[in-house]
Amino acid sequence: YLMERYYFPHHERLTAAVHTAISRYGRALIVDCHSFSSVPLPLEPCQNPVRPQICIGTDAFHTPPNVTDKLCDVFSSAGLSFLLDEPFAGSLSPMLHYRHEKRVASFMLEVRRDLYEYESTGRKKAGFGYVAEVLRRAVSCAAEVFARH
Repeated sequence: YLMERYYFPHHERLTAAVHTAISRYGRALIVDCHSFSSVPLPLEPCQNPVRPQICIGTDAFHTPPNVTDKLCDVFSSAGLSFLLDEPFAGSLSPMLHYRHEKRVASFMLEVRRDLYEYESTGRKKAGFGYVAEVLRRAVSCAAEVFARH
């Protein structure tokens, strides 16, 4: 039921949006965003208790190295700790384009929740605006690099 109600429609819309971007601009950049707990959840594959503030998920085919480099530069200059593909790895790409369409690029940004909110209540922290601005800058810079790619 959940797959039919949420998963399949979401991926159909994603595939359509990617098709539209390729038709309009000749390429598409997917930014897959999530947040994660400051403490590993029991079913997570990575149980390392030391977690970066930002996890950049990449795909060997769909994440251009210059995009990854730019993301690392932005987070480093913002003073945020980050790791590539840890504690989560990979990046989203529609199955129709997966591992054969170089015009489709993607990266995943995972933000550790305690960076911007009190995890016990969900209330925003004072640094919420700063984190949001850094994320905007990271996505904007990555898009600029990809457009020149």
